[in-house]
Amino acid sequence: MKKIMAIFLGSLLCLPSTALASTRIVGEALNTDIRAYIDEIPIRSYNIGGKTGIVAEDLRDYGFEVIWYPDLRELIVAQSDSTATGSGHVFKETTEPVGSHAAYVYETDIVTYVGGRKVEAFNIGGETIIYVDDMETFGDVKWDEASREVHFTAKMPWEIDLSDGIIYAEHQQQYPYIDPIDGFSAEFIKNENGRWDVTETNLGHLSWIRLSFDKRYGGLQLGFSLVAYHMMADDDFSALCTEMCTIGYDGSRWKDSAELAREHTKIYINDEMMYITDVRMGKGNNHQDYYFILDKDIQMDDVNKITVECWL
Repeated sequence: MKKIMAIFLGSLLCLPSTALASTRIVGEALNTDIRAYIDEIPIRSYNIGGKTGIVAEDLRDYGFEVIWYPDLRELIVAQSDSTATGSGHVFKETTEPVGSHAAYVYETDIVTYVGGRKVEAFNIGGETIIYVDDMETFGDVKWDEASREVHFTAKMPWEIDLSDGIIYAEHQQQYPYIDPIDGFSAEFIKNENGRWDVTETNLGHLSWIRLSFDKRYGGLQLGFSLVAYHMMADDDFSALCTEMCTIGYDGSRWKDSAELAREHTKIYINDEMMYITDVRMGKGNNHQDYYFILDKDIQMDDVNKITVECWL
């Protein structure tokens, strides 16, 4: 009997800490005929409350970092530079009846973050299931009703620094608060060397201007920064920039509509006018940042011309 008890206790020590969090069953994962794909590579999936769930730990083989912090009881899913291969994980389509029991869901105190965002997650006895829809933080999730397939396609963040040939405001220097501006405009054209030729008005009142893409922060966005001493001179313009913001630097919703931003700011990419969906405020040391979120899906290499006008 002592020998049996020792073996049992030893087996408990070998279990992942996630499995030891609780033994109280709060639900179940069901077998599903829906096939899930990460960058066109199949991944095992389950039906959780009518939604498609995937195992977070499997994502290590699909181009993601999955980090477990036992002291904090946190599981982090983050994008990495590695390519999705699916290697190390053998995918098998289930032969069990659709809707049949696949695994019990246990109560858990573990907090799961996907791309820095807290998401609902489920403990199935040492593994963590998340909804595939929550992967939208990193790319696109599309459902195909005809084939009963759900496809996630990753989109890596990118950034175009539009600082070539521009003498921008410097944080360290202090100039008299004179020469206020009513706004700025600039046209950036990519040349044969891959750099940007610029025609501009008042761009030197900014400390930087960039076009970037990051799904975590709303997708495509054009951002610029006003230095504090220019803000004091350009008080009407800086007040307008703040008034145009619909989202605070802490992520809180300030306004439901970006209509004011669309009235005063025009942004074109490759001569196509962009629709501004939101304006997010950022913050820094002696400067104020503004990010105009655009309703456009485009790759960095396809951007050849950027035009921006922002006036009172």
